[in-house]
Amino acid sequence: MHDAELILLAVTRHAREDVSLSVSAKLHNDEPMDELFKLGIKTRSFRLRFENTRQLVSNILVVADGKETIDDWRIVGDSEWVSRLIAVGFGQSGELTHYRIGFASGSSVDVVAEGVSIEEVPSESSYPV
Repeated sequence: MHDAELILLAVTRHAREDVSLSVSAKLHNDEPMDELFKLGIKTRSFRLRFENTRQLVSNILVVADGKETIDDWRIVGDSEWVSRLIAVGFGQSGELTHYRIGFASGSSVDVVAEGVSIEEVPSESSYPV
């Protein structure tokens, strides 16, 4: 999801200590949509939802120049964070994945979660204010 404008970052606490992170974004008009099409997404606006989040670390520059853009999104292999969470009983091997989202400003969000899903967002009017 390279070169997508960040619309919203939201952390939601659900029942029984279940926490999810949602990242809503809109792919720039000059970017091809091939990767989104492969995932069944037909609009430029989408939401990533990290389910059963076990650790969330953010380094957000609040004085960014202009709109924030997702610059990089990847899975961190051989994650020290995942190993530490498993060691203290917050997950089992193969159950947790460490994701890293980097932004053009240098901001970043690291999340360790059980899974991630992507869904299309019909229009920006459906984002909460």
